[in-house]
Amino acid sequence: MRVFIGHQGAITSMAVSPDGRYLASAGEDLAINLWDLGSGKRIKKMMGHTASIYSLAFSNESSLLVSGGGDWTVRCWDVKSAGGSRAGPQPNGVVNGINGHSKDSNASDNTSTYVQVFFLQALTNYIFHRTDLVATFPTKRTPIIDVQFTPRNLCLVSGPFQAPEQR
Repeated sequence: MRVFIGHQGAITSMAVSPDGRYLASAGEDLAINLWDLGSGKRIKKMMGHTASIYSLAFSNESSLLVSGGGDWTVRCWDVKSAGGSRAGPQPNGVVNGINGHSKDSNASDNTSTYVQVFFLQALTNYIFHRTDLVATFPTKRTPIIDVQFTPRNLCLVSGPFQAPEQR
């Protein structure tokens, strides 16, 4: 018997990879922990969901993990990456109208002002990109209750559609 310690609340879902190397666990703490079954050590902690995570599934080659949750998203995670977050500009390279590329250190005296403004914007409005988060697929109004992979490695998801309230 092996005990895995790492969540800050109840476990809501677990999945074992097809190759038998990994265990993924999701909890009420909105975290997904990836464990090495051989050593019992946590490999990484993946964050991104904003509501309870209801289901986890590994792809057939054990390189992708898919999670579904109450935040109306399906998220795909890279099992093999080191994980963590990287601070970088949004995909278009701009954060709130400020270009995220660094300036030359020999630039004019307003460089320090530019850097201060950039970091202020970064602290208040920045989106951190996860190096292990491959993709996020939002649904319109469907909390994802179950995710599964078919033998042909197609991902299936299901959940109840929640109709908008009548006004």
